[in-house]
Amino acid sequence: MGLLEKLMAATRPEFRQEDLAFDPRHGRWAARGHPDVEEFAASYEEIGPGGSEHIDLRQLSVQLRLEVQYALQCRHDEATKKIRPAWAQRLVNALADAQVRSLLDEPEEFWKTFHGPTGNSATGWGTFLLGARRRVEELVHGRGWEAEYPRTVWRLRNFGIVHLHTSTITFEKITQPWLRDLAKRWARWRLSGGINAHTVRAGVRRRRPARGHLTFLALLPA
Repeated sequence: MGLLEKLMAATRPEFRQEDLAFDPRHGRWAARGHPDVEEFAASYEEIGPGGSEHIDLRQLSVQLRLEVQYALQCRHDEATKKIRPAWAQRLVNALADAQVRSLLDEPEEFWKTFHGPTGNSATGWGTFLLGARRRVEELVHGRGWEAEYPRTVWRLRNFGIVHLHTSTITFEKITQPWLRDLAKRWARWRLSGGINAHTVRAGVRRRRPARGHLTFLALLPA
């Protein structure tokens, strides 16, 4: 199953709309002190097309549109942060202006500081896009050892490991494939045994020299 098919299967029909509508009354009736219901509803009847309670995604490519829809669905389901349509619409406009085709086309570092072609940006864009990219990547490749082990840089969150100061372990500077494989075997053994991720990363860094294979072989279990 390709990426588009996986996104289609994972995104519910109500979130696959090109023009996503959000109920403007959700959570606001109580915030206004429980006014008359009919008057409150009437105050939102004339929002009109393109109003602040809609997110128009039609300008995005098919793949990026599905990626954003899926990310919005996840945020909605988790209910940890509110979806503000006006804020989201500005982000969608910036993505379209930058001619982005897919969140997977750029590395995570790019999305952390994303801004539109004119330099426009807003608080929270980077967090949302980074999270969206991770969700899409996880949907495509999965998580756990089977998905992460072949990568040159391990993202520890995909192992269910959360560390305040260590989020990745990189094997990029171990250029010999056979030595890199030994280093990965050693790192997996240590992490699986509950060793602190920071300690494991430091161990990989210390054992990069030419004789590193002797150290890894000595430390690996028989």
